[in-house]
Amino acid sequence: MNKKHNEEDIIKLLRSLPPITDNRDQNEVYSKVLKNMNEVKTNHLKGKKKYIIPKLVTVVGLLLVIIFAGKLFNPNNLDDQANSKMEMATEKAGPLGREGLPENNPKERFSSIQDRDTAKRKKVGQKNKNAVYSEDLKEDSFLATIGIPDEQALNVIPVSIIAKKESGKNWVDQVNDVFGQINEKKLGLFDYLPYRGKFTKIDEKSLNLNLENNHQYSADSRSEMNFFTSLSYLKYQGINKVSFSVAGTPGVHFAHHGEKINELPLNENLQCGFLYYETKGHIFLTPTPSKFSSIEEAFINMQEENERYHLKPTIPATLAYSVSVENHDQLIFKFTNKIQLEDNESNIRMIEAILLTAKEFGFKKVQFQNAGNEKIGHFNLRKAIEVPVAPNLIDLHAVTP
Repeated sequence: MNKKHNEEDIIKLLRSLPPITDNRDQNEVYSKVLKNMNEVKTNHLKGKKKYIIPKLVTVVGLLLVIIFAGKLFNPNNLDDQANSKMEMATEKAGPLGREGLPENNPKERFSSIQDRDTAKRKKVGQKNKNAVYSEDLKEDSFLATIGIPDEQALNVIPVSIIAKKESGKNWVDQVNDVFGQINEKKLGLFDYLPYRGKFTKIDEKSLNLNLENNHQYSADSRSEMNFFTSLSYLKYQGINKVSFSVAGTPGVHFAHHGEKINELPLNENLQCGFLYYETKGHIFLTPTPSKFSSIEEAFINMQEENERYHLKPTIPATLAYSVSVENHDQLIFKFTNKIQLEDNESNIRMIEAILLTAKEFGFKKVQFQNAGNEKIGHFNLRKAIEVPVAPNLIDLHAVTP
């Protein structure tokens, strides 16, 4: 505490003392002083006697100042004041302190942080699996997978929904309904669906999309490419061909494609890898922009970030592994260094990305070896794992308008 602060506090303390008043006349006081001074000069002994009481008063006054000052500047007193202010602030703020965390002890604060982070992860939809697997599909349900561009129209992200079958409606009518219910903004994606047209079923493997005259899918080359990519994900529902018509007339002209198109064949295997794209609240496994001649090349690409397309790696750059094939439809993914694969979301995402990539190269199962852990998420690594049916399962009720 500095000197200036001491003086100010002493002045405040003195001002708080009872006021002293003197009603005597100014001349009377002056004459009294002169008389006392004369008496001091003529009789030193008497002067000393007369000044005993004033001196005692002065000493007592100084003692009082010291006592009050000591009480005022007692460090314990300051702590008591600080604690009192903290208690008042706590009473006003309620039982929770800063950022809603309990201030009682470190263990409680740590537990609350974990609980809050867990709740946050649940809120953004992170879970043990993100793809659709065969066990997820029941007799009374159907799968609808479609591609939705991101807000920059750089990536077309496959999104899958499992919905209940409705009596009296065929699969195509129900798919049209589902696509019309998706709120892309809640997914952090571009407002793209429903298509400016309607699907009708030709047979078990093919659909027709009858577009409106003002469909605008030919506005530029990027729009055309995204439109074709979006439709290509219908292959996850077993569709291998989409034919086109405009207002009932077969064929559609795409200016930047250069010719009239009557139908679009859908490749069963995209021969791509999977990186991940993140929006506010969602993480999507997304096909790589490039196609590859081998799955080894795809895995190498999955270890690198694609800054242009805002895609992040799904396999750590430092991970050492080898790949081999068993019985032509089963892939062996072996971790070559001794590791202990942790049960966390990034490793679950890596496993699913590997499984989806294997699917796009025609494999039915993947056997992981040397993971150092028997189970990651819901995946049992002791046996070969079936590849998913489709990527990016979402809850329709959470993303409807």
